[in-house]
This record gives sequence, structure tokens and C-alpha cells, in this order.
Amino acid sequence: LFSWKHAAPRPGMSSSQAAAIAANSAEGGRGFRRGGSRDEDGEPGGSRQVAELMQLTTDESAFILGKGGKTKHKIAKVSGAQLELHEHNNTIEIVGTDAERHRARKYIDLVKAQRIGPVNVDERHDDGDLTILIVPNTCVGFVTGTQGNFLRACEEEWGTLMFFCDYHGPTGEGGAAEKLAIFGGIRGRTGAELKVMAAIETKLPGHFTKSLPDEQTCETEWGRDSISLTNEELSFALGKDGSTRKKLAKASGCILEYVGNTAFMAGPTATRRRGREYLGWLLRQRVGTVYVDIEGRDDVCAVDIPGGMDAVASVFKSMTLRTLEQETGTFCFLEGNASKSDRLLIFSHDKKGREKAKSLAEERINNKIQAQEDSYWGAQGWGDSWNGQGGSWDYEYGQGYQGQQGYQQGYQKGYQKHQGQHYHDESKAVDTSEVTDTFSLRGDISVHVVIQTGPDGQEPVIEEVERATGTKLTVMREKGTIHISGPADKVSLAKRQLQSFIDRFVTCRIQLPPPITAALANKVSHYIRPMPWVASAEVDEAKDTLKIQGHQDSVDQTFKVLREVYKDHGLELNDADIITTKKAEDHHHTHSSHFHQARIAGKPGSADIIRVSEEEAAFILGRGGKTKHKIARVSGAILELHERSNIVEIFGEEVERKKARKYIDLIRAQRVGPVNVDETHDDGDLTMIYVPQSCVGFVTGSQGNFLRTCEEEWGTLMFFCDFYSPDSHHGTKSNTKQERLAIFGELEGRYGAELKVMAAIETKMPGHFTGQLGDTHSTDEWGTDTIPLSTDQLSYALGKRGSTRKKLARASRCIVEYVGSVAFLAGSLQARRRGREYLGWLCDQVCSKSGRISVDAETRNDVTLVPVRKDCIGYVMGDKRKTLSRLEEDWSVLIFFVDVPEYPPDVEGLAIFGEERGRCGAELKVMGAVETKVPLYFTKDVADRHVRTEWGVDTQPLTNDELSFALGKDGATRRKLARASCCILEYVGNIAYMAGSFDERCRARDYLSWLLGQRHGPVTVKLEGRTDIIVVEIPPPMRGMVKAAMLRDVERETGTFCFFQGDHSTTSQLLVCGAEVEDRTHAQHLLQDYLVRGVSRPSKAQHAAPAPRSKKQQAKSWGRKGGYYGGKQRGAPETSEEESEKPQPRRRSPGGGVPPPRRRRQDYASSDSESASHSDSESDDSQSDDDEDRPQRRSRPPPRDPRSSRDANRPPPTTAGKPPPPRRQWASEGSGSGSDEEIVPYWQGGGSKI
Repeated sequence: LFSWKHAAPRPGMSSSQAAAIAANSAEGGRGFRRGGSRDEDGEPGGSRQVAELMQLTTDESAFILGKGGKTKHKIAKVSGAQLELHEHNNTIEIVGTDAERHRARKYIDLVKAQRIGPVNVDERHDDGDLTILIVPNTCVGFVTGTQGNFLRACEEEWGTLMFFCDYHGPTGEGGAAEKLAIFGGIRGRTGAELKVMAAIETKLPGHFTKSLPDEQTCETEWGRDSISLTNEELSFALGKDGSTRKKLAKASGCILEYVGNTAFMAGPTATRRRGREYLGWLLRQRVGTVYVDIEGRDDVCAVDIPGGMDAVASVFKSMTLRTLEQETGTFCFLEGNASKSDRLLIFSHDKKGREKAKSLAEERINNKIQAQEDSYWGAQGWGDSWNGQGGSWDYEYGQGYQGQQGYQQGYQKGYQKHQGQHYHDESKAVDTSEVTDTFSLRGDISVHVVIQTGPDGQEPVIEEVERATGTKLTVMREKGTIHISGPADKVSLAKRQLQSFIDRFVTCRIQLPPPITAALANKVSHYIRPMPWVASAEVDEAKDTLKIQGHQDSVDQTFKVLREVYKDHGLELNDADIITTKKAEDHHHTHSSHFHQARIAGKPGSADIIRVSEEEAAFILGRGGKTKHKIARVSGAILELHERSNIVEIFGEEVERKKARKYIDLIRAQRVGPVNVDETHDDGDLTMIYVPQSCVGFVTGSQGNFLRTCEEEWGTLMFFCDFYSPDSHHGTKSNTKQERLAIFGELEGRYGAELKVMAAIETKMPGHFTGQLGDTHSTDEWGTDTIPLSTDQLSYALGKRGSTRKKLARASRCIVEYVGSVAFLAGSLQARRRGREYLGWLCDQVCSKSGRISVDAETRNDVTLVPVRKDCIGYVMGDKRKTLSRLEEDWSVLIFFVDVPEYPPDVEGLAIFGEERGRCGAELKVMGAVETKVPLYFTKDVADRHVRTEWGVDTQPLTNDELSFALGKDGATRRKLARASCCILEYVGNIAYMAGSFDERCRARDYLSWLLGQRHGPVTVKLEGRTDIIVVEIPPPMRGMVKAAMLRDVERETGTFCFFQGDHSTTSQLLVCGAEVEDRTHAQHLLQDYLVRGVSRPSKAQHAAPAPRSKKQQAKSWGRKGGYYGGKQRGAPETSEEESEKPQPRRRSPGGGVPPPRRRRQDYASSDSESASHSDSESDDSQSDDDEDRPQRRSRPPPRDPRSSRDANRPPPTTAGKPPPPRRQWASEGSGSGSDEEIVPYWQGGGSKI
């Protein structure tokens, strides 16, 4: 067979075979056929499979094969022939019918021609498989895509062969535009053509659809229909990533593509008719219900829904139907009202797909009915969840408890269930007394709504609540209240149900077109106002607005009346004209996060509600919720996206909500095409920057990463848009050679993002912004200064990865950005002045040999001078200045040594520039470093001092034991107190320095005294007048669950300080201390969750010691550590009591033997008070200074590196006859930073941390 395929005359061949081979060679290797069957006339069989060979060059062979064989497979797919490429002799075998082989040869010739230049295509290449599409020159790159990806994707999707060519039609006319040739079957060519048309329409809106009618129907068997869509309809019909469009196309069997705002449907007549119907039904679902007459249709299956089944909409919610459609290739929806529908309609041209979808739907219905029957009685016993009104939730039993008594009952019951005890709720038999309570309606809701029949025929709320709760409700019209009589638990249930009904009332404001204002006023009087559950409806003819207050279901019904009025006047009601508002405080119970509730409660005003489509909801949410958080950050509002109901709720001030609505509308517009931005969008939060077209991709970055980084850094919203300036004429763009980049946000953020983009453009096009720019100095209160820099100055002022530039910006509080070789300083006048001085000092150091400057600290209010002895300079700076750089980053300051003539010769002046708080924190850090090196250098005569000024520094001396206890392992306790009090707390030697405002220093002093008081016994705090403490009541049976380790976890996560009031064995009050109310509330709810759910940290037994080691391993440990394992070295600073009491692993004695194991401590089994006291657990609170910015450390330490362990644990060098010097340990770890780990003596380099 190989000889036959790769033929050459060989011995043994027949004469006819040899003659055929010779004839093939004479024809240039073009016409050899295998299995050459012929018909009666001797011509090749037209429908028979015949093989032929084509001879290629080596380069042609590689080009036709393509990357991974893709080009060869593409030719085979389009032509229908089978191709086999033999690279060893550069031949390609083509197997197929005459027509298939003819097409394959033609396509191979065209692909070969692409190697050497433009491909010439004319009418001779058209065998009924060619479509030519004219592409404007400005869109060629957009249609081609990166490395031709867009065309390749079209070829893959539609089975076509596509390339640009020099096409000359029958008239021989070329033209300025490019010609795109599309080869393939008629269906594939049509689909690929519409795909390219959609891409061109995105780049040039109106290019294909400008003159199209609203609806066009083709009369031929194969053709195209078109329907014009509005922006909202297009967004709804497109779906997320085009999923809805693909669904309709697959179900109908036609080609469906959206070119601009026009839907094109291509295919046979029957498929186009189905596509139009499916699309029409889909769009009608946006505004109302859909009913279909299925009699006589062959593309539908109906699934009947039993009348007794509850929650039909929940059974077939949108996500369930979308999954069903995706699995079966169908189009499904509930007929009529989704909540009360009696059948599910399944449409598709494929009968198998319909049958499969019907089977899956019936299975789901049967499962729901079975679940209803099985869980009926169990469902009756479940109560409501946490109601946010001082009650608690029993997670074990699923019952709600009210007030303080319920709090105790819920905790005790959950605890006893957790312990495996059976709990008998005796309170049920006790709380049966009849009570009367009052429920007050909101001021904007009239009483008549609670006695009206619902819009869908529901019973009045009064009757429904009475029947469900067994209580008696009496309406007091004059007072606007409802009296409720019955058992106490039933009355509480009735109040919750009434509150749930009231929470659904909203206020809807609609901006009306002036022509229909008068007509709507009549409709409102006669139709809308009398509707059930509508509290009020008024038309303001002066402002052309309609205001409706009522239940959400009723407000939805009013929209039907409004749309009819709009339709009668030839208008359409846009969602952008509707603003729905609800009371912010009524929304708290819907949020699961108590911490988030506090944030919403802190936002005054109301809540706006925006209804969006499912695809828009996904687009607004963004990947990982980033887009939603970005909109919230820029607008200042709080956004809640409810994906089930596709509703966005906006909380905040009126200005914040207005900005959020605007940004959401702009984000929604990005889904369907270019965003149009004009001067009406500028509310003082818009900056436009023009970007040259050659820099658009560079500014955007890979997958938009550069713009996203700018948004994240500066808190802005950025996107390219079609901006129309006020002087633009007839909607033409103000500058067609540049793209417009819109930047929304606050002034400082917009300035920073704009300079960032300018720097990127300047990198791509040097001199674009700075060609004629010199040294400028603005006198405006807010403005921009520029300073040209030399190459050396720019490199020095930039720093490694821009670190020096960022340092200057943080210290001066102005925006610093280098655009080319020009430094831009933006901000207030004072901030720019500081930035100019700081930058000048840095640039002066480039030319100064000593690198020192002189600063007059007496005349400046932004500098602090710290005297540093010369023998401590290396210790303070650290290896390669890493320590000072870390201090600059932590405290947002600028630090360098300066010449101070007043200082002694052995002292240098360290200047710290920046804001007062940052300077104070960095100063105390440096003082702690020098004090460690030179004891009593700063604290020799420092006593207990309490300053009464608003800003100041207090001091409090500590003993060695108190210092060790207040420091904690790796400074964890100090950081905790500093964070909880919002005060700067540093230990310089044995002196505690507290810096900040008067209130902050008082809190820090109190917290420190309470902490130290716990060393000697219980601490009792006077709670009267204190606003920084929350008392959490712990039921007696659950005190044992409040472990010290649990409290340390809560403190770390929330930034609070927690301990028991008085003796732990008798008290039930746990104090949560902190300056921020959000932190205290967060800690309170974490503690409640820990207790109710029975969640506790692993016991100490679970953190067992390592497995017994061999003698060889022990010897290695002894040699590596230089002492017994875990032992305390001579000269080391005193450890806290909790560290000394930790159980130690077995140790090796100095004599070389292994001592007997230590006696197990008896106090492990002591009372819970000892396990929960501070003195027992501060060591568990240990984290390194860097850990606050890192993920939670695992309980099991990572494997040790022998080299790092050896270096870190080796004792300092000793001299003969002298004990080793004390190990240097910092007493001034940074508040929330890791600065101290970088402060190392210069002789140790950067490898060993203190």
C-alpha cells in the first residue's frame, strides 16, 4: 500500500500501474488517483471515493500542515475531503469525491499563495462556496484579532476558511477597503459573515444597520430576517457571554447574531420563524407574563405542574431552567405568572432534546412533592432565625428566643445538646399567659393597606396573620397602630409577620416625559391610586415626576398601566427613569453579617433599588465581586446585589446613591457596546484624558490589568468611551485620532490615575506630554507643579520599583509621579511645597559627596530631630538601610541623617519628615533601638507623666516582670493594646510611651493597667460613663467554652481587648474593649457564634509534642542549638509567666545524659478561670511583626532549615572566663508592623533577625 500511495515504478508492478505512475510524473505529480473506478463512459465516478496526490515543496508542506496540524484539518473540514500529508517526501494525499477533491485542491492553492504575498481571488474561485465581505480599513486589525485569533475562532465555530485577499469582481474594480474571503457551506459562510459584521458594527456603529428597517422578513426559503432591539432588549437577549443568544439559536435551529442593536436570523424559513417567535417570547418576559397557544405546534412539550405543589417558582428558578436548557439544547419558561404557573413549556426543533428536558422536569417535580410530604411535620416545628432584636438562635434545635432570658435559654440549650444531654424546655409550659402588644405602622404607610385584598387576590394581611398565629388583631385607624392579643410567643410571631409585610413597601419615583404628564395624572386618579396595597400615588406636573408608595407587588402591577400609557403616546418606559427607594433601617435583618449590618446602619438616608437582568447582575458583580466593590468604593455608597431576584440595593446619602446609580448605568452600557459619555455625566467627578490610538493597548494592558491596577490604587472607575464634548456638532467625535479615557472618582484619585496614564503614554511616545514642559509652580490651592530631572536624579528619585517615589508621596501627602523625566507634584499648595523640598533634598544628595544636608528644625512644623550616637548608626539603619526604609513605609515618613551643629561630635541628627503621628511613631521606634544599644540613653530621668493637652506623649515606668508581661511573645500583647486603643504604644527600655490624642492615651493607659492588674488577681472595671466597652453575658454552663486561646483569636481578628470582669469562676460578664464600635460589635458576634455553634479551638492536648527522637537526632539537636532543647540561656531577658509555665519537651542535661521527664503539671486540670486568665495565655497570642499582613499561621510549624536554625540559635561569641553577653531583644516592636525584624547590627548583615 505504501508503494502504491507513494508510487514509483518497481519490479513486479503491472504495466497499467507503471503507466499510471509515469503519466502522473509527466503531469508534475498532480493527478495520481488510487482505486480509479470509472463509469460506463470512462469518466471518473462523481460520487465515488478517489485518491490523488499533490507534490509540494518543503516550505509549502509545513505551511499547509500548520501549527499542530490545524491548517490541514481546517482544509479537510471545509472541503469534505480526507487529507494525509507525508512530510518525508512532501506529498499530500486527497481522498474524496470529485467535488471534494476539487475544493481541497483549490483551498490548498490559496493557502500556498498566502506564503508569498496577497492572495488574488476572482469569480473563477467561486464554485458556490465563496462569500466576499468588504471590511473598512480601520476595522481590519479589530476583525483579525491578536495573532489572527478572531478569524481562527470564526473558522473553528462555523467550519469555514477565511482570509483577506485582493478580490477583483466581474467589473474589475478593487476599492480602498479590504476584502475578506469566506469559503465553506452556505450555513457556515452566513454564520461567519454575521460574526464579522457584528465585530465591525461594534467598531463603527451603524455601518451595516443604519438604514435597516425595524423589522425585515425574507420571502425565500433560505434567507435572513432582522429585528431592531432597544438597548435593554439587547442586553436581556444577549445574556452572560452570549449564553441567551446561543440558547435561542440552538433551540430554534437558525443562525442568530446581534449586529449592533439588530438581531439577524438566518436559515430556512421554518427555523427563522421559530427564532423570531422564541426571541419575541423572551423579550415579553422582561415586562410581563407570556402565554403561548401550543395547539398544532411540533416544537414544544408541556409539563403540567400539580396544583397543590408549593413554591413553583423555587422549583424552577432561573438557574435551574438555565441548567436544564444547557443540558438539552432547549428554550424553557413557566407560562403565565411564574409563582402560580400550571405548566412548563419546553421548545426546541430537536425532539430528543425536548423529551430529555421533559423527563428531567418531571423528575424534579416528583422530588419536590416527595420532599413536601416527608418534611411537612418537621417544617411545622422550625422557628425563625436570628431576628436582630436582642434574641439568640439555638442552632441545635432551630428555635428563636427573645430578650435576655431567651439569650440564656438558647445558649444553655445549645450547649447541653452539644454535650449530649437531653434538654426539656420547661419555659414552653410557663410562657402561656395572654398579653397585648402594639405594632406601629410607618408614617408613610396608611392603615387601609392592611385590611385590603392583595393585588393577586391574597387575603388581607390582618386575616392572614390572625389565621397563621392564632392571635387577635385590632386596627386603630386614628393612631396608625395595630393591637395584638394572644400568647406571648404568638404575639411576637405576629409582629414579625407584620414587619415582614411592611418591609416590602417601597417608594418609586419615575421621571415622566412632558407630553404624557397630564394623561398620567388622570390614570393615577382612576386606576393606580385605588389599587390594593398602594399607600399613595401623586403626579407632580411642575417637575414631570410620578411618586408611588406601596407594596413591591403592587408597584410592579402599576408598571403595566404606565407602559400602556407610554405605548399609546408612542414612547417607551426606560428602567433608567425609575428609582425605587426603601428605608435603610428596615433592611438589616436580611443581612447575615452583623458586621456588615453595622456598616449599613452607619449610612444615613434611604436605599435605592435597581432591577437588572441576570446577565447584568453577573456583569455588575464582576469576578469575585470586584466590580461591585469598585463601584461602592468610588461612589461612597454600600451596594448589595441579590442574585436570585436580580436586584441591586444602594445604601447611603443622596449624593452617594446618585453616583452609584450613574456608575451602574455606565457599567451596564459596557456590555452591549461603546459607552457614550457627555457633559451631563460630569457631577464634579469626571476627568477625560485623550489617549493616542497607538497607545490604547499599552494603556489598557494585558486583559485590562493596567487600568484595573490604577483603579485599585487610586479608588477610581476608568474605561474608554465615546465622549462628546459640548462643542461637538451633530454627535461627531471631538477628535477621531485619539481615544477618550473617562476617569470617575474624587479629585485626588482622578489626579493620581491621570498622571499614571500620562506616564504610561510618555513611555510609549516620549515627549508627548513633556516635550516643551519646564519647571512650573502653580499658585492655586489645588494644582500641579512640574520639575525637570536629569537622568541620574530621576534614577535616584525613583528608587527600586518606585519605592523612593512612593516614600516622597506618603511623607509630603501630595501625588508624585514621573512622566518621562519630569516630576509632577499634584495636591494642595502646602503639600506641593513639602514635596518640592523633599525631592530637592534627594536630588542634592546625588551631587553631594557626604550626602548630608542642613535643616532648621526650629522654623519647620514637619520635622522631628532624634539624636543618635555614632556607634548606633549602623544598628539603627540596618543592612543596606533596610530598617529605615521599613520605618518610612510603616509610618509614611521620610528619614535621613542631617547636620546639626548643636549636637556633640559623637552624635548625629536623624531627621524624620511627615505628619505628626507618623513622626512620633517613627521617633519612638528609633528611640527604642538606641535604648537597646545604649541603656538609659533616653529614659534616664523619665518618670510617670500624664499630659493634659489634646495631642501629647504620656510615659509610664514598668518593672522587668511587667515589661515582659505587657510585651508578650514577639510584641503581640503590645500590638493588641495599641490597636484596641488606637494609640501609639511603644516600650523604650522599661518605659511605656503612649502617643496620640487625649482620649487615645487615656484608653491605652487604662488597658495597660487592667492588663498588668491581671498578674495579681481579678480585675474589676467601673463601666459607668465608658463608651469603649461592650459587656457580653456568658451563661454559667458555657464559661468553660471561653478558652483563653479563643479570646486571643477574637482579639487578633477584631482589634479588641477582651477579659472577664472580676473573678472568672463567679462572673458571667466578658468585657470587650476597643475604640471602634464596629470592632467591638464584630467581636461580640464572633463570641456568640463560637458559643452557640460549639466551636472551640483545639485543646493543648491536640498540640502534642513531637514524636520521641532517637539519640542520634537528640545529639544533632544538642549540637545545632548549643544547649538543651527549649532551655533558657544565661543572659537572656526574662520571659513572661505564661512562657515559663508552658510545658517543655524533654531536654538534655549539661552532663550529657538525658534527664528524666518533667513531672506533669497538676494545674492543667485546674479550674476554667486559670485557663482563661491573661497570664496563662499571652504566649499563645504570639505572631511575628510581619504576621499581621500575612495569612493565619498554621498550628503546626513548618520544617526548620538547619542552616537558619543554626544561625538563629547559636549563642553570641564569648571570651574566656566571661559569661556570654545578654541576647539583644527589642522592647519596641512596631505597632502593627514588622520593622523590628529588620533592625539588626551592621556587623551581622541581613541574615540574622533580632
